[in-house]
Amino acid sequence: MPITPQARVRLDAAMDARRVHLDLRWKDVADRARLSMEAVNAIRTGRTRSIRPRTAAAIERALQWQPGSIAAVTGGGEPVPVAGRDAGAAEEYLRRTPGLSAAEIEDLLAHVRGRREDGRREDTDRGAGRRAAPSG
Repeated sequence: MPITPQARVRLDAAMDARRVHLDLRWKDVADRARLSMEAVNAIRTGRTRSIRPRTAAAIERALQWQPGSIAAVTGGGEPVPVAGRDAGAAEEYLRRTPGLSAAEIEDLLAHVRGRREDGRREDTDRGAGRRAAPSG
């Protein structure tokens, strides 16, 4: 999909806003999309004239946008966030994403589940370190 300079500015702003909303670094976005930082930066800055459909889908997944959100932004519209953040919503979203193999879907879901488990362990660890305030 060829992108005009004006559309590229809109896309960069939308991607940056979503990245901040999700509390991600650009490296996190690249890792989630399974792209190099160089590729993500090229898309954001316009060093590439177009975005391949598979690359757009990878960025949309990384930013938790519905498929077609990048095309919507570059066409003057708004991205659509994925509804819900539970594993069921993530699985449904991945299974509807064109171009992903069953193995890629399972790998991505394992990654999502692993990140959630890591977060739960951190919450538990933080709670275990707290002491009750003296009652007296």
